[in-house]
Amino acid sequence: MSTRSIYKLQYGKTKIVIYRHWDGYVAVGGKDFACLLNHYKDGAKLINGMLNRQRGIYVHDIGQPLYSLEYTDNIGQDYEYIVKLPTFEANNKMEVEVRERRLVQIGDNYIDKWTSIYKKSGAREVVVKDFLNYCEEEETKEDNAHIAASAKARLAGANV
Repeated sequence: MSTRSIYKLQYGKTKIVIYRHWDGYVAVGGKDFACLLNHYKDGAKLINGMLNRQRGIYVHDIGQPLYSLEYTDNIGQDYEYIVKLPTFEANNKMEVEVRERRLVQIGDNYIDKWTSIYKKSGAREVVVKDFLNYCEEEETKEDNAHIAASAKARLAGANV
């Protein structure tokens, strides 16, 4: 199972959609993207860096791309990262928004409901730092949830 994500990047008048199949949730995919935003100060270099990034978690993944260019912005993704990258004309301003898809039941049917879970605009350095902090907080929450679940499972096993 995968947590798919789409990165909708706008750099001046250019709009690009990049897809990530694995680990698109904020604690991993968001943090990775925030680190890339922090590293690449230029929009064109960021896009090139994303497309040249490889997934190196498992041996069979080595050499496989982590991100790929898409021609549509609707592939059933769970997360969307919408970014207006800074340009000279924009006076170094940027905007980052993260939206999460949730299924909502209405009667016998389910519909997609997109919820904005993070949004910030302003000076590039401020936005990138804030976004990275947000992703790290989400990573800590996720780690703590795993630790609690593991401890609960150990306790349940000891009480058998």
